[in-house]
Amino acid sequence: MELEQLFKHIESFFQNNTILTNDEKHFIESKAKLSRVKKKAIIHEASKRCKNDYYIVSGALRIFFIDKEGKEQTVYIGVEDNWAGDLSGYFEKTGSKFFIQAIEDSVILSLSYDDIESLSSEFNHLAVYGRKRIIESHGQIVSRLVALLSESATERFDDFMNTSAHLVNRIPNYILASLLGMSPEYFSKRLTKWKDKS
Repeated sequence: MELEQLFKHIESFFQNNTILTNDEKHFIESKAKLSRVKKKAIIHEASKRCKNDYYIVSGALRIFFIDKEGKEQTVYIGVEDNWAGDLSGYFEKTGSKFFIQAIEDSVILSLSYDDIESLSSEFNHLAVYGRKRIIESHGQIVSRLVALLSESATERFDDFMNTSAHLVNRIPNYILASLLGMSPEYFSKRLTKWKDKS
C-alpha cells in the first residue's frame, strides 16, 4: 500500500498519463525501506553525510539547523506525499548542516541516494522524475529566499496562510514561525488576528 502511494506520486509528475513499468516498480520495491518513526524522533543528524531521501507516506517531517545562538531554524516542512532529504550534502560528500526530524508520528519510505542514482541511470522515467523534483525544489528554495529578503513578516505570514493554513492545526507554532523567519510571539499574535477575522 505504501509503495503504491509512492508510485502514484511519481506518476503524477508526468502530464501524459505515464505509468511506471513493472521493472521500475520492482526495482523501487527492492530498494525502498519502510519505517515508522515517533514524533520528535531525529532520523538524520547534522554533521553526518545524508545518504537517504525520505518519502513521507503519512505524518510530517522538518529539516532544520541550529544557529550560532543555539536556536533551531526550520528550513523545510514536508507532509504526506512529499520528500525530505539533503541532496547537496550527499553530492558534495560532506557532513550535512541539517537535522531531519519527525514532527508527528510518521510512516516513511527511505531510498538511498546511491539507489536513486542507479534508478535514474537505468530507467528513463525515473531520471525525468528526478530532474523535475530538483527543478521544483530549486524553485521553492528561490521563492522562499526572495520572500525572506523582500517581504515583511506580515506579508510572509499572509502568504503562508493563503497557501498552507491547513498546517496550523498540525505543526507547532514555534516551528512555523521559524520557517517564516519571525518570532513565535509575532506568529502567535498574527495567528490570533487571523482567527478572529475568520
